[in-house]
Amino acid sequence: AVRGFGDAESALEALRAGPPPALLVADLTLPGLDGAALARHAGRTTPVLLMSGYGLECPGGATHFLRKPFTPAELEAAISRTLSLAKRG
Repeated sequence: AVRGFGDAESALEALRAGPPPALLVADLTLPGLDGAALARHAGRTTPVLLMSGYGLECPGGATHFLRKPFTPAELEAAISRTLSLAKRG
């Protein structure tokens, strides 16, 4: 099931409440808590795909990144790649 949240703080509450999602997808630039901080809170057990349209680079290299704009096929490929790499450890 896909769950959407209006802000990072609501997503963080859901992460803390558990169980961990199969994948966290977030924009890098969010008001308040940004996507990178949300990814850090997700921990190592949750694969994370960050995206941005501002030409920003993925912070820390530990999280997967998708540059906007993207096509549905590019999103699908990025999700598959993120989940595949997470399974490898």
